[in-house]
Amino acid sequence: MRRWLWIVPVGIVVGLAWWWQFGRPDPARNADLRLFGERTGSDEARVSLRALNRGGDIVTLIGEIRYDTQVLRLKTCASDGARAGKQLHFLEPEPGRVRTVLAGSLDPMPADSEVITCTFSIATKGAGRTTVRASGEVADLQFVDRPFELVEEIALGS
Repeated sequence: MRRWLWIVPVGIVVGLAWWWQFGRPDPARNADLRLFGERTGSDEARVSLRALNRGGDIVTLIGEIRYDTQVLRLKTCASDGARAGKQLHFLEPEPGRVRTVLAGSLDPMPADSEVITCTFSIATKGAGRTTVRASGEVADLQFVDRPFELVEEIALGS
């Protein structure tokens, strides 16, 4: 009987290792938003956080968008939030970082809406790529906060 007791601790260790690798929920990723980035003109790029159909309700969003100031310069930010009775507030506290708050009514954002869209002028000429990062939290009707952390690479030309 004692010879088989070693299976219990080995099973526990293997189970914990599996859970640590595959079973843990990743709090930085969720199915609520997707980050899109695209060049929209010869000297302009657009970055947007879009609500996804499969995501949960988005009632409020507090977040930050980070970008390379040697490549991009912030022009403005907008939102489809007015359709749900919300207002977007944004501030660039320092170059390369835009803080955003989308809040207002308790109506959720429509599915497939552009929660936040920021337009940038492209500061460099020629080909290249740049990386944009978005992070923050969305809250639903039950006031449950869900963090997000998204990365998108924008092709600036060929």
